[in-house]
Amino acid sequence: MRAMRNLAVVLMRLGRHDQALEVCERMERECGDTDAATTFRAHIYLNMGRWKEAQREAERLVGIWPEHAYVAAFAALEQDDREGALRWFLHGALTCPRTGRILLGQRTSRPEGYEQVSDHNTGVQEVENLEVYLARLPRSSRAFFKAILNAPTTKEILSEAKEVVQRRREQHPTGKRDAFDRMMYEEGSMGYTSDIHRRGTPMITKIQKWGNSQGVRLSKQLLAEADIDLGDAVDITVQAGVLVLTPARRVRGGHDLGEMVREIGEGCEPEELDWGPPAGREVW
Repeated sequence: MRAMRNLAVVLMRLGRHDQALEVCERMERECGDTDAATTFRAHIYLNMGRWKEAQREAERLVGIWPEHAYVAAFAALEQDDREGALRWFLHGALTCPRTGRILLGQRTSRPEGYEQVSDHNTGVQEVENLEVYLARLPRSSRAFFKAILNAPTTKEILSEAKEVVQRRREQHPTGKRDAFDRMMYEEGSMGYTSDIHRRGTPMITKIQKWGNSQGVRLSKQLLAEADIDLGDAVDITVQAGVLVLTPARRVRGGHDLGEMVREIGEGCEPEELDWGPPAGREVW
């Protein structure tokens, strides 16, 4: 069994995918090693560009080896399923965050403790297993996943998850369960995603060419949350490298109505103006 696993790894990393798939079939048929065969197939299919099959195999193993969530996320995005890609990538980021950063080529701090070391080593192995796929991963796809990792809401959730794990360790000898229950909620299929959406993860979109200009598509939900309607004017600014879009509450001439009202002193009572007697057909 171990010899077949090693052979499958070697063939996969050499790019001899058809032969690697044959070994997977033998592994499953002769040794009953279904889980290992499935994990190899998930990676092989992704390297071969067989997105649907890669996602199917990866999803079968997420509960056993959570790093497969990244394979599912990559495959989902290749099929233009951005919601699925977001969901699976968040799952991977919650359970093995270092692996996600390593897959995207981001630098990580020196791992400390068994869990971080294990996560780091998993990331290194995943890079080797997905070398063919990662070599042709478009910049737009990398930007999509990096935006998820760098979103403030994602960082907040990951920080909370780290604290929950630490609290679970402290509570384990006492028999308390609240931290354990929270861990089970976060690792469930919808717990963390519902939290992410509730707290407002930014919509992931891409800049497209419209005629001689560039533009982005915004969802109705996003516009509603910002109290913006179709046809409304908006202010677009860059703050610390971040593009910020806000409703424009201005009157003609570029003045802000709220600022103008605030400049009116307390107790201000304007005088009544005498416009003279009626003229023409005006009725007073």
